[in-house]
Amino acid sequence: MQNIINSPIESIQFQNQSFLIKRDDLLHKDFTGNKARKFYYFFKNDFPD
Repeated sequence: MQNIINSPIESIQFQNQSFLIKRDDLLHKDFTGNKARKFYYFFKNDFPD
C-alpha cells in the first residue's frame, strides 16, 4: 500500500506553461486512480458506520 502515497509525478509543457501531473494511473496495474486513494484512506482509518 505504500505505492499509493508515492505515485510518480511528471512535468509537462503546454502552451509555454509548465505543469506537474501526479500519475495515479500508474500506481498499480490492477488498482489505480482516485479509488485507490479513497481505499487507502479507509484502510488507514476507521470505516464509517
